[in-house]
Amino acid sequence: MSTVPPTDGPGSRILSLARRLDEIAGVRDLEPLRVEAELLQRSAEQLESSGLALEPLLRRCMRLVSDLLDKMEVPEAEAECWVVLADLHDQCQEPTDFRRRAVSCFNAAVPFYADHRSGSGRGGWRLTGRRRDERPRWHAELVLRAAFQLQYDGQPDKACLYAERASSLFTKAGYRDEAEESQRLAELARGTSVASAPAVVPAPTEPAPVRTEPPVRTRPPQVRTEPAPAVPTRATASPVHDGQTVPPPHRSPVTRGSTGLLDVIRDLRPLPFEAAERDDDARRSRDGVLTPAGDRTRFEAARDLTQTALAQTQATRHEDALVVYAMAQSLWSGLPGSELLRAACSYGLSTTYSALNLPLEGAAAARTALTLVDAVPAARYYHDMCSVRVEDLYGIVADRYPVQEPAEAGAAPAEMLLELAEYTLRLTQAGDLGAGLERDVLESAITTARGARFELQPAASALPGARTRLARCDFVLGACTVLAVGYGYTLRHPVEADEAWASLLRAGILAEDGPDAEDLRTRCAAMTALMARLTPFADVARRSDLLRESLDRFLAASQDLAKA
Repeated sequence: MSTVPPTDGPGSRILSLARRLDEIAGVRDLEPLRVEAELLQRSAEQLESSGLALEPLLRRCMRLVSDLLDKMEVPEAEAECWVVLADLHDQCQEPTDFRRRAVSCFNAAVPFYADHRSGSGRGGWRLTGRRRDERPRWHAELVLRAAFQLQYDGQPDKACLYAERASSLFTKAGYRDEAEESQRLAELARGTSVASAPAVVPAPTEPAPVRTEPPVRTRPPQVRTEPAPAVPTRATASPVHDGQTVPPPHRSPVTRGSTGLLDVIRDLRPLPFEAAERDDDARRSRDGVLTPAGDRTRFEAARDLTQTALAQTQATRHEDALVVYAMAQSLWSGLPGSELLRAACSYGLSTTYSALNLPLEGAAAARTALTLVDAVPAARYYHDMCSVRVEDLYGIVADRYPVQEPAEAGAAPAEMLLELAEYTLRLTQAGDLGAGLERDVLESAITTARGARFELQPAASALPGARTRLARCDFVLGACTVLAVGYGYTLRHPVEADEAWASLLRAGILAEDGPDAEDLRTRCAAMTALMARLTPFADVARRSDLLRESLDRFLAASQDLAKA
């Protein structure tokens, strides 16, 4: 059983899954599972030779594994399916809990191999005579496979325990190389856990509150990502603000050889929210910038929702944080004199995106924060924190995506796909189509926008204007989903409600400065306000009392956005 997932294309992942299932069928002596493995292999070979673009190929592979998963009755085989599904969704940059499900299945399979005294397994399964002596090795490999998935899922403490257990089992079974591999993983997980742990320095008078850092999202340990180069020191002295010395950015320990995005972020503190609020208030008063009475409710709601989102980020509840950030970002749109508070919101969002292994979005959010801070001359003391964050994340983006020449910015396939997606969206908004046709057009727009996104994503890492085009793709995805749900259509390939929240948030974050970008952000804000009033999306925001209160606050403050 292989312990390291493949790093090549989706078709190769399916072939590897077929080989692992064949192994399990041999150990379990299950002919039906062997037949399924052979069918899966043939399907994977057909997909590899089909010439499909990446996005359709990924979706076909996901569907293939999902259909196979429904037939699985062997826990370790089910676990391997969950692992491959997690790999495929990671390639789409779609967060899932599939690795945790895989770990549960691996744990469910362990008793079958842990009982070395009996030749029969649970539920009538059995090992053939020649395989019976391999039970200790397979027992250890299941534990090691679970350890890898825990490490990928950002649970280094558990991964360390599992890896040490696997090392002990391999040692007892006489497999020295495998034991050493397990020990290396344990050491990596232990180092990741230490690097992400907050440093608590007691104050002279009263204890300082313990800050909980977000968990480190790691990827396969064999991939090496070097941290971004250090930023040159601007000055030897710390800046002074409101009569107090503002401490220089805290340099969190950087773990070389780890691939978690939070590992390369040298300062995980949020921007000082209360100081930003005071500075915004003082600047509005000094410059005579008045918040219209009609916008006051929206301003106060945006401020409170930003604080809520930042608290969720600090508590490492990043999926919930994204929903609140989507609300807050929509409300901030078009409010003057709030640049520093908006910067704090975008800066915190960059931390959450990093924890969710979304470097492109995290870098864009950090860049937005830096742009807002630099627009306020009297707030240069925030500049270093923002610039360090930008350099850290863009270093990861540069490592992850290939460098493209400027001539590739207007690549015909991507541009055509994007224009087609936007055209189909306009068709549905015209209201001249029948219900059946309208549903098909919406589904076509979603599929086309996904294809365009995959084509544009590498260019969005470096080329001017590419992030705006990527933002247009995300707007189409979010808007079409909202329209489909609003009309009561059932799509053949349903889009999760969480994905709609995330799509509209990404669209507003990825949009660059400029008239078109501002228009796009306004449209995203209006669509978010509409979406929040639809039950399927509102249900997502009712997962907890805190999210429910946030949704109620957002709905009360977004009347004008909904009308727009």
